[in-house]
Amino acid sequence: MSTLSLKLPDPLLLRLDQESRQRRMTKSSLVRATLVRGVVRIALEIEDQASDLRMLMQRYRDWPMSLADACLVRLAELHKGGMIFTLNENFRIYRRHDNKMRPDD
Repeated sequence: MSTLSLKLPDPLLLRLDQESRQRRMTKSSLVRATLVRGVVRIALEIEDQASDLRMLMQRYRDWPMSLADACLVRLAELHKGGMIFTLNENFRIYRRHDNKMRPDD
């Protein structure tokens, strides 16, 4: 069985915690159920984006960029108005293909 690791914002984690207690489900079971029902959708197919992800990771090989970080940057490239909120300091260095860190740069 493969493992999916998600980084969720605190308000969403709090809501997930509340929902899991109300439904008497584990958080991972609740996340799986929402994925199956289509409530939560993974917006990036790694296989489809593999070459772009490799190029990003190669560009930032001196940092190094994780696959998760590359996926977030790639999502920002694909969704022009998208913003990434993170405490990860490396995102001060990472840039989308149009060389912008954030949409308002």
